[in-house]
Amino acid sequence: MNRSPGRPFWRVRRHVRSASALREAAGAVDFGGNADGVALVLVLLLLSFGGALAGLLVLLSAGESLIAARDRSSQQARVAADAALERTLAELRVLGDWNAVLAGSARSALGDLAGRPSGTTGQPLDLGDLTAAVQRRSDLRALAGADRPRWRLFAYGPLVRAVPAVAPDIGLYVASWVADDEGDGDGDPGADANGIVLVWAEAHGPGGTRRAVQAAVARLEPAPAPLRRVWWRRVS
Repeated sequence: MNRSPGRPFWRVRRHVRSASALREAAGAVDFGGNADGVALVLVLLLLSFGGALAGLLVLLSAGESLIAARDRSSQQARVAADAALERTLAELRVLGDWNAVLAGSARSALGDLAGRPSGTTGQPLDLGDLTAAVQRRSDLRALAGADRPRWRLFAYGPLVRAVPAVAPDIGLYVASWVADDEGDGDGDPGADANGIVLVWAEAHGPGGTRRAVQAAVARLEPAPAPLRRVWWRRVS
């Protein structure tokens, strides 16, 4: 037998045997003698991929809907906090003596415990706890001393009762607090000496939604003259 110079005969035979083994292994895969089996496998793979993709799209859509709902609730609570602030200013405008408010003996006509949303504990919001939380947050900004603001609960109730003419019933609850301006320097947080008071207003909704706003207002003329805003800021 002729063979190529420099190439051992036994390597050629092993190469032939290996090629034959590969052909036999390939022939062992039986698709029924035609391409139907291959097509079925491809269809099943495509269906599986399509199902996974559809599930992913559903999850993405649900996530986007949840984010949109939370953003909408946040915006509604922000507007509700602004409305609570405006209502409180309207009532302070007609009160001739702010000292009664600072002492806690005079409150708003809005005082309704019904409609309070559930807090993180699952129980309705506790106004005492809210007042303590407002005081703690205020103390972080306030100067130490006798003039540090002491917050008094002034108004509380469902938003639909706070501004009944315009507010829809969307489950929001509002509250506001009033404190003496620490800049008057009289050493008494229960008495106003410069015609300026602080107002803190919050709105709470389902799922722990909370938004707050704070302002300082000044009385330049006797009640019921309009009040002037000294400053205003969002707390959350």
